[in-house]
Amino acid sequence: MGFLDTLGSLAGTDGNGQMPDIISMNPDRPVGVRKRDVIVWSVPGVGYIQMYVNPQQMQISEKKVISRQRTKGGYVVQYWGEEPITIKLDGTTGASGVEGINILRRAYRAEQDTYRATANVLQSYLDSLLNAQSISDFSLVKGTEIANQTMVPTLGSMALSVELFYQGWLFRGYFEDFVVTESVSNGVGIFSYNITFIALEKSGIRNNFMPWHRAPARTYKDSDNPIGVNVADSDHTPLSYKGEYIP
Repeated sequence: MGFLDTLGSLAGTDGNGQMPDIISMNPDRPVGVRKRDVIVWSVPGVGYIQMYVNPQQMQISEKKVISRQRTKGGYVVQYWGEEPITIKLDGTTGASGVEGINILRRAYRAEQDTYRATANVLQSYLDSLLNAQSISDFSLVKGTEIANQTMVPTLGSMALSVELFYQGWLFRGYFEDFVVTESVSNGVGIFSYNITFIALEKSGIRNNFMPWHRAPARTYKDSDNPIGVNVADSDHTPLSYKGEYIP
Protein backbone atom coordinates (compact mmCIF):
# COMPACT_ATOMS: atom_id res chain seq x y z
CA MET A 1 0.00 0.00 0.00
CA GLY A 2 1.43 3.35 -1.05
CA PHE A 3 1.60 6.51 0.99
CA LEU A 4 -1.39 8.05 -0.81
CA ASP A 5 -3.48 4.94 -0.16
CA THR A 6 -2.46 5.01 3.51
CA LEU A 7 -3.35 8.70 3.72
CA GLY A 8 -6.71 8.07 2.10
CA SER A 9 -7.52 5.37 4.64
CA LEU A 10 -7.34 7.96 7.41
CA ALA A 11 -10.36 9.84 6.06
CA GLY A 12 -13.23 10.23 8.46
CA THR A 13 -11.23 10.15 11.69
CA ASP A 14 -12.36 13.14 13.72
CA GLY A 15 -12.66 15.19 10.56
CA ASN A 16 -8.87 15.09 10.00
CA GLY A 17 -6.71 13.19 7.55
CA GLN A 18 -9.06 13.78 4.61
CA MET A 19 -7.34 14.06 1.25
CA PRO A 20 -8.58 16.91 -0.97
CA ASP A 21 -9.79 15.82 -4.42
CA ILE A 22 -7.23 18.01 -6.12
CA ILE A 23 -4.48 15.95 -4.45
CA SER A 24 -6.01 12.54 -5.13
CA MET A 25 -6.43 13.44 -8.80
CA ASN A 26 -2.81 14.60 -9.07
CA PRO A 27 -0.62 11.93 -7.40
CA ASP A 28 2.51 13.43 -8.91
CA ARG A 29 1.99 16.65 -6.95
CA PRO A 30 3.06 17.23 -3.30
CA VAL A 31 0.70 15.59 -0.84
CA GLY A 32 -1.54 17.82 1.26
CA VAL A 33 -3.92 17.01 4.10
CA ARG A 34 -7.08 18.87 5.02
CA LYS A 35 -7.31 19.57 8.75
CA ARG A 36 -10.60 20.75 10.18
CA ASP A 37 -10.29 23.20 13.06
CA VAL A 38 -13.81 23.22 14.47
CA ILE A 39 -15.32 24.06 17.85
CA VAL A 40 -15.48 21.17 20.31
CA TRP A 41 -17.76 21.06 23.37
CA SER A 42 -17.08 19.04 26.51
CA VAL A 43 -20.47 18.34 28.08
CA PRO A 44 -20.91 16.50 31.42
CA GLY A 45 -22.71 13.22 30.96
CA VAL A 46 -22.35 13.35 27.17
CA GLY A 47 -18.65 13.67 26.40
CA TYR A 48 -17.05 15.58 23.54
CA ILE A 49 -19.26 17.01 20.80
CA GLN A 50 -17.62 18.35 17.66
CA MET A 51 -19.49 20.97 15.64
CA TYR A 52 -20.49 19.73 12.19
CA VAL A 53 -19.43 23.12 10.81
CA ASN A 54 -18.17 26.17 12.65
CA PRO A 55 -20.59 29.03 13.30
CA GLN A 56 -20.77 31.75 10.70
CA GLN A 57 -20.22 34.33 13.44
CA MET A 58 -18.65 34.16 16.88
CA GLN A 59 -18.99 37.26 19.05
CA ILE A 60 -17.09 37.51 22.35
CA SER A 61 -18.12 40.31 24.70
CA GLU A 62 -16.28 41.39 27.85
CA LYS A 63 -17.47 44.13 30.19
CA LYS A 64 -16.22 45.77 33.38
CA VAL A 65 -18.60 46.33 36.27
CA ILE A 66 -18.19 50.00 37.15
CA SER A 67 -20.85 52.11 38.81
CA ARG A 68 -20.80 55.90 38.44
CA GLN A 69 -22.74 58.26 40.69
CA ARG A 70 -22.98 62.00 40.22
CA THR A 71 -22.52 64.08 43.39
CA LYS A 72 -22.14 67.77 44.13
CA GLY A 73 -18.41 67.33 44.46
CA GLY A 74 -18.02 65.32 41.25
CA TYR A 75 -18.39 61.67 40.31
CA VAL A 76 -18.05 58.71 42.67
CA VAL A 77 -16.84 55.71 40.72
CA GLN A 78 -16.81 52.19 42.13
CA TYR A 79 -15.08 49.27 40.45
CA TRP A 80 -16.57 45.80 40.98
CA GLY A 81 -14.45 43.66 38.67
CA GLU A 82 -15.61 42.13 35.43
CA GLU A 83 -18.78 40.54 34.10
CA PRO A 84 -18.57 36.95 32.86
CA ILE A 85 -17.59 36.68 29.20
CA THR A 86 -20.56 36.43 26.84
CA ILE A 87 -20.08 34.35 23.68
CA LYS A 88 -22.71 34.44 20.94
CA LEU A 89 -22.58 31.80 18.22
CA ASP A 90 -24.66 32.22 15.06
CA GLY A 91 -24.67 29.79 12.17
CA THR A 92 -26.35 26.90 10.40
CA THR A 93 -25.98 23.15 10.68
CA GLY A 94 -25.35 22.93 6.94
CA ALA A 95 -26.02 19.55 5.36
CA SER A 96 -26.59 17.94 8.77
CA GLY A 97 -29.99 19.63 8.86
CA VAL A 98 -32.32 19.11 11.79
CA GLU A 99 -30.27 16.17 13.07
CA GLY A 100 -27.43 18.61 13.64
CA ILE A 101 -29.86 20.76 15.61
CA ASN A 102 -30.83 17.71 17.68
CA ILE A 103 -27.19 17.20 18.69
CA LEU A 104 -26.73 20.86 19.64
CA ARG A 105 -29.93 20.75 21.70
CA ARG A 106 -28.72 17.62 23.46
CA ALA A 107 -25.56 19.50 24.44
CA TYR A 108 -27.62 22.52 25.52
CA ARG A 109 -29.83 20.57 27.95
CA ALA A 110 -27.41 17.77 28.86
CA GLU A 111 -27.68 18.41 32.60
CA GLN A 112 -31.38 17.48 32.48
CA ASP A 113 -30.75 14.10 30.85
CA THR A 114 -27.69 13.38 32.97
CA TYR A 115 -29.43 14.23 36.22
CA ARG A 116 -32.34 11.99 35.29
CA ALA A 117 -29.91 9.06 35.08
CA THR A 118 -28.40 10.08 38.42
CA ALA A 119 -31.87 10.25 39.97
CA ASN A 120 -32.57 6.70 38.81
CA VAL A 121 -29.45 5.47 40.63
CA LEU A 122 -30.49 7.27 43.80
CA GLN A 123 -33.98 5.83 43.49
CA SER A 124 -32.54 2.33 43.31
CA TYR A 125 -30.64 2.98 46.55
CA LEU A 126 -33.83 4.23 48.17
CA ASP A 127 -35.77 1.18 47.00
CA SER A 128 -33.08 -1.10 48.44
CA LEU A 129 -33.31 0.72 51.77
CA LEU A 130 -37.11 0.41 51.86
CA ASN A 131 -36.99 -3.28 50.97
CA ALA A 132 -34.25 -4.15 53.46
CA GLN A 133 -35.29 -5.92 56.64
CA SER A 134 -32.97 -3.74 58.69
CA ILE A 135 -30.40 -1.01 58.36
CA SER A 136 -27.67 -3.62 58.77
CA ASP A 137 -29.05 -5.57 55.81
CA PHE A 138 -28.99 -2.43 53.66
CA SER A 139 -25.44 -1.67 54.80
CA LEU A 140 -24.29 -5.13 53.82
CA VAL A 141 -25.90 -4.88 50.40
CA LYS A 142 -25.30 -1.26 49.45
CA GLY A 143 -22.69 0.01 51.88
CA THR A 144 -19.74 -0.72 49.63
CA GLU A 145 -21.44 0.76 46.55
CA ILE A 146 -22.31 4.01 48.33
CA ALA A 147 -18.81 4.29 49.77
CA ASN A 148 -17.37 4.06 46.26
CA GLN A 149 -19.65 6.79 44.91
CA THR A 150 -18.31 10.31 44.56
CA MET A 151 -20.35 13.32 45.59
CA VAL A 152 -23.68 13.30 43.77
CA PRO A 153 -23.65 16.10 41.16
CA THR A 154 -26.41 18.68 41.15
CA LEU A 155 -28.20 20.21 38.19
CA GLY A 156 -26.30 23.42 38.79
CA SER A 157 -22.86 21.82 38.94
CA MET A 158 -23.45 19.97 35.67
CA ALA A 159 -24.97 22.96 33.90
CA LEU A 160 -21.99 25.16 34.88
CA SER A 161 -19.33 22.65 33.79
CA VAL A 162 -19.60 22.93 30.01
CA GLU A 163 -16.34 23.61 28.18
CA LEU A 164 -15.75 25.15 24.76
CA PHE A 165 -12.48 24.46 22.92
CA TYR A 166 -11.46 26.51 19.90
CA GLN A 167 -8.00 27.09 18.41
CA GLY A 168 -6.16 27.07 21.73
CA TRP A 169 -8.86 28.83 23.75
CA LEU A 170 -10.75 27.08 26.53
CA PHE A 171 -13.92 28.59 27.96
CA ARG A 172 -15.74 27.02 30.90
CA GLY A 173 -19.28 28.06 31.77
CA TYR A 174 -22.88 27.42 30.85
CA PHE A 175 -25.44 27.79 28.07
CA GLU A 176 -27.81 30.71 28.54
CA ASP A 177 -30.12 30.25 25.58
CA PHE A 178 -30.57 28.26 22.38
CA VAL A 179 -32.69 29.51 19.47
CA VAL A 180 -33.48 27.56 16.29
CA THR A 181 -34.83 29.18 13.13
CA GLU A 182 -36.26 27.38 10.11
CA SER A 183 -36.97 29.78 7.28
CA VAL A 184 -37.39 29.33 3.55
CA SER A 185 -35.40 32.52 3.04
CA ASN A 186 -32.30 30.52 3.99
CA GLY A 187 -33.26 27.63 1.73
CA VAL A 188 -35.46 24.59 2.24
CA GLY A 189 -33.99 22.23 4.84
CA ILE A 190 -31.50 24.77 6.20
CA PHE A 191 -31.67 25.29 9.96
CA SER A 192 -29.96 28.22 11.66
CA TYR A 193 -29.21 28.55 15.36
CA ASN A 194 -28.24 31.19 17.89
CA ILE A 195 -26.42 30.11 21.04
CA THR A 196 -25.45 32.30 23.98
CA PHE A 197 -22.71 30.84 26.16
CA ILE A 198 -21.59 32.50 29.40
CA ALA A 199 -17.94 31.81 30.21
CA LEU A 200 -16.96 31.96 33.86
CA GLU A 201 -13.33 31.01 33.12
CA LYS A 202 -11.03 31.51 30.16
CA SER A 203 -7.61 29.98 29.58
CA GLY A 204 -5.27 29.10 26.77
CA ILE A 205 -3.72 31.08 23.95
CA ARG A 206 -4.95 31.55 20.41
CA ASN A 207 -2.23 32.36 17.90
CA ASN A 208 -2.26 33.73 14.37
CA PHE A 209 -3.28 31.11 11.84
CA MET A 210 -3.60 32.75 8.42
CA PRO A 211 -0.63 33.13 6.02
CA TRP A 212 -1.07 36.92 5.97
CA HIS A 213 -1.07 37.30 9.78
CA ARG A 214 1.93 39.13 11.22
CA ALA A 215 3.25 39.22 14.77
CA PRO A 216 2.54 42.65 16.31
CA ALA A 217 4.91 42.15 19.26
CA ARG A 218 7.43 39.79 20.82
CA THR A 219 5.64 37.60 23.35
CA TYR A 220 6.54 35.16 26.10
CA LYS A 221 6.42 31.51 25.03
CA ASP A 222 3.95 30.42 27.71
CA SER A 223 1.55 33.35 27.39
CA ASP A 224 0.38 35.99 24.96
CA ASN A 225 1.79 38.83 27.08
CA PRO A 226 3.97 41.10 24.94
CA ILE A 227 7.62 41.59 25.86
CA GLY A 228 8.02 44.65 23.71
CA VAL A 229 6.89 46.21 20.48
CA ASN A 230 8.57 45.08 17.30
CA VAL A 231 10.33 47.54 15.04
CA ALA A 232 8.25 48.35 11.99
CA ASP A 233 9.58 46.52 8.94
CA SER A 234 8.31 44.36 6.10
CA ASP A 235 7.40 41.53 8.50
CA HIS A 236 6.09 43.30 11.58
CA THR A 237 3.82 46.16 12.51
CA PRO A 238 4.25 48.01 15.83
CA LEU A 239 1.76 47.07 18.53
CA SER A 240 0.64 50.70 18.80
CA TYR A 241 0.42 51.10 15.02
CA LYS A 242 1.75 54.63 15.45
CA GLY A 243 5.27 54.41 14.14
CA GLU A 244 8.73 53.12 14.93
CA TYR A 245 9.57 51.50 18.23
CA ILE A 246 11.49 53.82 20.55
CA PRO A 247 13.46 51.89 23.24
